[in-house]
Amino acid sequence: MGSVFMMDAKEVRVVMRYIEEKMTTNEFWGDLLLVYLILKPFYIFASGSLQPADFFLMLCFGLLLVTRKTGFIKYPIPSGIWKILRWSVLFAFYQIFINLIWYLILENTNAGNKNYGLYLSCFFILFNLFSVFSCIMIYERIGPLLFQKLIKGFLISATIVAFFSIIQNASSSIRAVAGFNNPNQLGYYAILLLTSCFLFGGYIRSPYKQILFSLSVYLNVISLSKASVLSSAILILYVILFQKYFNVHISKKMTVFLVIFILFILYSFFFGDLSFFNNDTLSALRERILNIRSEGDSNLGSGRGYTRIFEMGSHLLWGMGEGAYYRFQSLTGLEAHSSFVTVFVSYGLVGFLIWMRLLIAMVYSGIRRNLFTVGIFIGVAAYWVTHNGLRNTVLWIIIASYMIMNHSGEKEGT
Repeated sequence: MGSVFMMDAKEVRVVMRYIEEKMTTNEFWGDLLLVYLILKPFYIFASGSLQPADFFLMLCFGLLLVTRKTGFIKYPIPSGIWKILRWSVLFAFYQIFINLIWYLILENTNAGNKNYGLYLSCFFILFNLFSVFSCIMIYERIGPLLFQKLIKGFLISATIVAFFSIIQNASSSIRAVAGFNNPNQLGYYAILLLTSCFLFGGYIRSPYKQILFSLSVYLNVISLSKASVLSSAILILYVILFQKYFNVHISKKMTVFLVIFILFILYSFFFGDLSFFNNDTLSALRERILNIRSEGDSNLGSGRGYTRIFEMGSHLLWGMGEGAYYRFQSLTGLEAHSSFVTVFVSYGLVGFLIWMRLLIAMVYSGIRRNLFTVGIFIGVAAYWVTHNGLRNTVLWIIIASYMIMNHSGEKEGT
């Protein structure tokens, strides 16, 4: 009976040769990225845990690493990328060092069992660093096809998420989550979709780009996220107002589409009641935007954790680690709702300066090619003011792809 399932050495060699031949094709490696992007918006486990897509990415990283040999490397990575990566690695190891030091300091305290977040932060820092290297290793194999697979993956993913939200009856005053655990995750995902649409949209046909734009707007709206909607509006206004100053070509149809969208939103929100707002979702969104000043969570100090900066004391230089939030009076037990505050409070002035140096290196790589594309990250940066979006792996894949595009001589996808 066992002989039916056993293969002799010759058959094993045939199977291994077939697998190796598949791995030499561009489609195989590009499809790994595409599958990851499709799986990413679907959360099964609690927030802060690895999701199914993350386990898949870990397997991809291992496969890319063990098969990284001369025969697979068809597109060498430009030297400029490695210069930026040096700052990325330095920042990652500084973060890990600070978190582990604080973990050891707090381990023997009465709250020792509440310090696991410091250890978990180290894992996510390494995971996102590995995701950047995975993106780079995929480019080594498939070259510019990376950008096409990336934007196609976002298009398919956004379509599935939108369909999933309709099944969940998103046309209500309840904030939609689609496949995520909370509405803010959906809103941030929509911003990343919009950012990718403007960065890499040139790698798909114009109608598909307009579909991706529409889906990102739709997901933004049903999330009822104030930060997401306003950040997306800032990004769209930037694209409309500044494209001509940097000689960036965006089709007339797309420009008209963007202008109509902005005018529609402005008129709808600020000029009286319309039958249009009989829709519960849009009515709820309008109320959240118009009442933004009166809602407690909109206060940067108490609602977003900015006052934590004044709790750092003698730890101002090196920070207090990313975790063990029971130590703070502001948002006790919770992380700060700002990427900027998180970096400064967690890693101090030293860590913040290293992080800023990394961002400057990324920005400079964009300025060398096209300053306009650097500004496309304005939506993400605006969202960071009131939310911590640094752990999102998709963000780092977008940044890695953007850096590669800048240094590889590829055309901008806008």
